[in-house]
Order: sequence, then structure tokens, then C-alpha cells
Amino acid sequence: MTSSPPLGDPQLHLRLQARKDRLLSVRESARKAHQSGRSALQTASLISRGVDQLLVDLLSESLAGASPEELSRLQEGTAMIAVGGTGRGELAPYSDVDLLFLCDLSADNPFVRCVQGMVRACWDTGLQLGHRVATPADALEFASSDPVFATALVEMRLLWGSQRLFESFRAGFLRRISRGHYRTFYDTCVQAREAERLQYGGTERQLEPEVKRSPGGLRDIQMMRWLGMARFGTPDIDLLRRSDALTFEDAQTLLNAQEFLQRIRTELHFHAGRAQEILTRDEQLRMAELLGFAGTAAQRPVEQFMQQYFRHATGVMDVVSRFVERERPRRWRTVVERLVLSRRDNQYFRATTREIFPAPGQLPEVLQNPERLFQWFELAGSYGLQVPPETTDRIRAACQSYPPQVPPAVARRFLALLQTDRGLEPLLRQMYANGMLTYVLPEFRGVHCLLQFNQYHAYTVDEHTLRTIGEVEHLRSQQTVLGKAAREVKHLALLHLSLLLHDAGKGQVEEHCLVGERLARDAAARLGLKGFEQETLPFLVRHHLDMTLVAFRRDLQDPALLMQFARQIGNLETLRLLFVHTAADMLAVGPNTFTSWKEDLLSQLYQGTYETLSGGPPGGAVDQRRYELRMLWQQSGQSAAVPKIESGGAGDLIDSLPAHYVANTPAPQVMSDLGAIQQLDRMPLQIRATFDEETRRVEILVITSDRPGSGLFSRICGTLTAKGLSILAANICTTSQQLVIDRFTVLDPDFSGIIPSFRLREIEDSLRQVLEEKVTVEDLFLRNRRLGVVQSVDGMCREPVQVRIDNHVSDSATVIDVFANDARGLLYIIARALFNLDLSVILAKITTHVDQVLDVFYVTTQEGDKLPESEEPRVEREILEAIEQFNRRYGASAGL
Repeated sequence: MTSSPPLGDPQLHLRLQARKDRLLSVRESARKAHQSGRSALQTASLISRGVDQLLVDLLSESLAGASPEELSRLQEGTAMIAVGGTGRGELAPYSDVDLLFLCDLSADNPFVRCVQGMVRACWDTGLQLGHRVATPADALEFASSDPVFATALVEMRLLWGSQRLFESFRAGFLRRISRGHYRTFYDTCVQAREAERLQYGGTERQLEPEVKRSPGGLRDIQMMRWLGMARFGTPDIDLLRRSDALTFEDAQTLLNAQEFLQRIRTELHFHAGRAQEILTRDEQLRMAELLGFAGTAAQRPVEQFMQQYFRHATGVMDVVSRFVERERPRRWRTVVERLVLSRRDNQYFRATTREIFPAPGQLPEVLQNPERLFQWFELAGSYGLQVPPETTDRIRAACQSYPPQVPPAVARRFLALLQTDRGLEPLLRQMYANGMLTYVLPEFRGVHCLLQFNQYHAYTVDEHTLRTIGEVEHLRSQQTVLGKAAREVKHLALLHLSLLLHDAGKGQVEEHCLVGERLARDAAARLGLKGFEQETLPFLVRHHLDMTLVAFRRDLQDPALLMQFARQIGNLETLRLLFVHTAADMLAVGPNTFTSWKEDLLSQLYQGTYETLSGGPPGGAVDQRRYELRMLWQQSGQSAAVPKIESGGAGDLIDSLPAHYVANTPAPQVMSDLGAIQQLDRMPLQIRATFDEETRRVEILVITSDRPGSGLFSRICGTLTAKGLSILAANICTTSQQLVIDRFTVLDPDFSGIIPSFRLREIEDSLRQVLEEKVTVEDLFLRNRRLGVVQSVDGMCREPVQVRIDNHVSDSATVIDVFANDARGLLYIIARALFNLDLSVILAKITTHVDQVLDVFYVTTQEGDKLPESEEPRVEREILEAIEQFNRRYGASAGL
């Protein structure tokens, strides 16, 4: 062997640059092939051939100093083997290269030193290398304990060295995964893949998938190939089809999906210039344009592209799942349970403690008769048992042969199944996969793999819908107002059916609630619903968003609002159904979308409407709450009596508090606020800023007296904005005696960790100076220059600004809804516009989601009256103009 050249050797630099240029040439040739329309597998093969030759040459360079005799001896006793994706010959442009070096590990073996030199050369060249050096025996032993290494060996290829050694090692490995060892290898592969699926999203219909590892990705096709090798001696999809391990249709599904997914992965790598596996929203937009999706009136191009992606991923999951079940090693426990320990349920079915299945010889009869098939699943739901998944293929074939008219007996069985209160979601998922669900509910076909391209939904429409069923079961176990309502629902089948249909109208040009209402009427007729159920199903689908809109945008203590909502609902059972439906819908949208705050608001609306419908006096709950607060104050020891109203009103201060404040504010906070109000004579302006370490938010409290037309709300918003704070929520409370208790929840982007006390004092001082009129808001803006647009997230489209004015929802105030794109200073701009219009804000609800905001203001004139209807167009116009002027001035750089 020759010694290594010195570090300053110019030849070393030239050789290194030549290697890098060679790798770059391989990738550039592959890029041109990819862009010219060559198949993804052809492109991957082109990369693999180029990398194979580069690896062989790098090893040869490392062995250059060996004598001919030594080189011959090494070639007979060692091997460089490509494994994993390298072994399959399916490299993506920036994939890791996986190698196994087989040799004798004795200390004087020169091959080990050569491998070390080659590994350094690979990394210097730009190849990301994963490798292992081992004896054949050690490699086989390690494969027995490491599932990742074991599966990487399934499609090994010899790159350099002894063919005899390679064949011997390969034969030894195949013996360890087939025949008597198949069960162990099967369990290893399946369990490892199930864990990986959970790590990468848990469903094939998540909206930002990892093309390789997410459910339905390339890894699932690879797992099927591994099992195919162990079970049938080949990983090749076409050869598995010829062995009758796959049908022609299933093989085509896999091959088409593999080409599509591999092409997406190749494009992700080339565009990023590195290994990139996640199909982000930005990439989805780019891919849709690149692949020429044109869009329709109902679907954007990106939604069409992602629907195609999800159909491929779902197809992969379907084929692979059925293959895995078919090739599952038979367990003696299962065999014994079915033959000996099962009990007969009726002449058609037998059941064990875990599953229910057709009695011997009865499966053809069950599949031929759709009523028997649905009875099978109905019994599974009633007993909490599983339907054996290996029957999926035969059930699907049977469903395709049924006439389109659903027999009444089948409808009754399906509705009985929907009345199940435990384990319904997995049964419905199984029915969706085998075709039973779309047979009885063809409306569900329209949402198959349908995407909504926004930041709110985390799953496709069909995945979201199926998750709502599981959320109902979860809610029924909760000891909350919501949980109690869920347990009291009498028409559970109706609730589940309405959830299955609530988004069935999506993907159409017309508003989905209206389309869904018509589809629900069709389904009700097909399933034979009568009376209450026939009328309520379309109502729930049509109005499934109403409770959210009212709870999050309106004053829930307004008796007129509750009366109007109660009139729309009509009865207590419909109220319970809509309440639970709304919560399940929100819970299934994605992680962390259903907060305790949202649950509280929905529960308040439910309880207020329940009281109205049940004949209790409107506002009774608030009156009870006032009584409890009064007792709590007297027990606190601060004073024997609640503070009295000074200026001519009857009653005490608690009577003057607005109903929404009384109902929504925790009792300890009310006690603290009352104590602060007692000090107003001594401290007429009280301001407190506190940092919540758990939420990383700053809570700001302002207590003072106010007068109509002072612009207090506008000045507070302006001050907070000028200090660089993002206002996330505002709770505005003005008592009947013009005492103000205003709370703001803000985010301080200038600090990533704990907000220091000096910053909190700085915020308090700025508010005090502005509210005491020592400085103006404009002065603060000039000092800080904090106005500006919050950038849009992940390519989401910025929506047009909307202003809606409602003079009917409240008896005492006009309600103004403002929908806009989030921007630092937006709330101040709106508040200032309202002030300039001589409108007083008596209640505000501020909602921010990602880069969109909905601000709701209850306003009156300076005289305390509602806005005259003749003034509505002018108010709407001036608010819009204020926002648009703000956007033109500060949003140009953001593309507004």
C-alpha cells in the first residue's frame, strides 16, 4: 500500500475536485432526464448507475497501493455490497448511500484501512454515506436484532469483491427471513413500519405528508417488497403478480403510485439541492403549477394535485394493508379460538372474545346477501368485536356486485350500527375501505381524498369526517357540560349520520352547507328516516357551522340573541345534537384547534339556549352568578358589603357589571377587580401587565372611569401596537356607570423567552402616559415605527377585507364584524376608525388564526343608541377605506 499524500499535495485537491465534478455530472444528467419527462424510475436508475461506478472507483483508488497478489486475495475474501435504496437501484438525487463491507476484521487486514480511506473520500466528494464493516456472521447476527438493517439487506447487490462470498451471505440471510423464520421477520417489519407511520402522521391523508415515510408513502411499497421476498422469494411487484400474490389491479395501483411518488420525491430533491422529503404547502403550490393542474371553479390547482397525491397514497395503504393481512402467519391461538372456543351467535356467525366471523361454509351466503353483510358489522358494533381484516377483498368484490338500490333491511342494519356508542370509528373505516360505506352512503364518494388548502384543516375531508366519529365517543367519557350533553343524546345514530354527511357538499362551486343539505335529504329518503330524524338530519348538515359562528362572535348574555337562536333550534334534542356535532367537528380538524376557551363559549351558548328552550327565565344563570359573586365578596373579609354605585343608580357595583363579564370572568378575578375599583378614588387609573410563563403571553389590565367619546379603546390599542405588541385577544367591559375593566392578551415578539420586568413596566408607563394625555399615540408611533403587515404563512392566499354590520342580533348595540389579513396595528386602525365615526365600543371579541383575523365589535352611538340603518353604508365604507389605506401604506412590501 502507498502512503497517504501530504495535506498540501496539489494532486489531492485536483482529485477531490474531479470527484465532486463527477458526482455533479451524474446529478445533472439525471436532472435533464427528469425534466425531459423520463420516468422517475428511469431517473433513479440513472443516478444509481452513476453512483455505483463512482463508489467502485473510489474503492479502487483506496486499493491502488496493493500488489496484484494482495488485490487478488482481497477480491476473493471481501465484498462491497449495496443495501437499502442503493441496493434497489432507486436512488433519489440526494439520497444517502447505504453500503455493507464484508471482510475478516483481523487487525492486520488491509481492507479495513482501505474502507476507512474510501469512506473519507465519499464524504469529501459529497456522498452522504451510511455503512457497516462486519464479518458475514456478525452482519447476520446484527440483522437478527435490528429491523432497519435486516430490511436493508433484502435487496442487496454486489458492487465489488467476491461473488462467492456475496452469494453465501445472501443465502444465509434469506434462510433467516423465510420458512421457519418468516413469522419473526414479518412481525419485525410490520411493527417497525407501524411505529414509523405513527411518527410521521398516523394517516395517509394528512395535509403535509412525508413522501417517503408517511402512511401510504414509498416506505409502505418497500415493506411489501420485503415481505414478498421473504414469502415468495422475490420483491418485484410484477413477479409477485405472476405468483398470484397480487391481482393485476393491485399491481397497477402500486406501480402507478410508485412512479408518482418517486417523481415527486425526485423533484423535491432537485429543487432543494438536498434531501427533502416533506411536501410542504409551498411545494404543493409549486408542484401543482409545474405539473400543469389548471383548477376548476370548485377546486384550485393545488387541491387537484393533492387530491391525486392522496388517492395514490390511499391506494398504496389499501393494497399493502390487504397484502399484509393475507400474508400474516397464522397464529395457533387464533385457529384454536375460531375452531374450539368460539360460540355461535346465530346460524350465520360465530364469535370469540375478540372477533366475529361467518360460521364455516356461510361466508358465500353472507357476501351474497347485503343484509347479512351489514348484520355482520352491526353485530360487531353491538358486541364490541372486530371483523377479521383478511375478508376485505371478498367484501369489496361483493359490494361492487350489489344493485344500486339499498334495500330497507340494509338501511335498518346500517342505522342500528350507527347507534353503537363504542368502537364505531374503526368499523366505519373498515367499511370505507371495503366499499360498504359508499354503497349505503354514495354521497361520501365525493369527498374521497378531497383537500382543503388552508392552515385550519390538518387532514383531507374524508379523514376529518371519520375522525369526528371517534371524537363523539371521546366526548361521551368527559365529565363536562359537553360530555353530559353527549351522553344525553337519544338519537346517537342521527348524530353519527349527520357527521358522516356534514362535509359531503365540499368540492362543489355552491356553498357546501347548502349542497350538503340536499345530499342529506337524499340520504334520509334512501335510509327510510321518518318524522324527527327525517327533518333534523338536513337541518344539522345545513346549520353545522351556526353554533360556532354565534358562540365566537356574539354576546352570549344577550337575551334577544338566545331567544333568536333557540327559535332556530326548536327543541332540546336538536340543541344537544348540534352542540356535540359542533365540538366533534372542531376536535377532528387537527391538533390544538379545540381549546378550553372555545369549549367554554360553546357551553355558555348551549346552557343559555337550553334554559330558554326549557322554559327557565332568560338570564337566570347570570342572576345566580351575581348572587354567588355577592356572597363570595362578603366572605372574602375585604368588606361587609359590595361597593355601592356612587352616581344615582340603585343597587351595588355587581349589578352594574355587564352580563358577559359576570358569566365569563373567573370569580377570583372578579374579586380582584372589585378591590381595584374600590381604590379608584385614590388611584383613578390602574394598569397592570403580567407575564404568563405557561402561555408565553402578556396579560394587560386597565381599570379606570370613562366617558362617551373618549376613544379609550382606540388609544389602548394604539399604545400596545406602538410598543410592538401583537394583540391576540381583548375583553372589553364597560359597566352601566362607565367604569372600564379592559383586558388584553398580547404577544411580545421582541422577546423569545421570559418577558423581563423592566419591559412590563415600560408597557405600563406608556399606557399611563397616553391615557393621562401626556403623549399621543402618534408620538409613540413616530418613536417606534411598529406598523406593518404580518407575513402570510406557507403560501396561503390573502383574503379580501370584509366588513359586515348587523343591527338585529342585539337589542342594545350594533354588531360590526371585520374579516381581514392580520397586520400589526390593524386593531388600532379599526378602533380609531370607530372613534372617528363617533361610535363607542362596549364589547369586543378579537380572534386571530394563523394570518387571518375576525374582530367583532358591539358599538353604540355617543347617546347609547344603536346605529341608524341609514348610516350603515357610510360606516362600512369608512372602515374599509381605513383598512385599505393602511394596507396600501404599510403592506406594499408584503404584496398586499
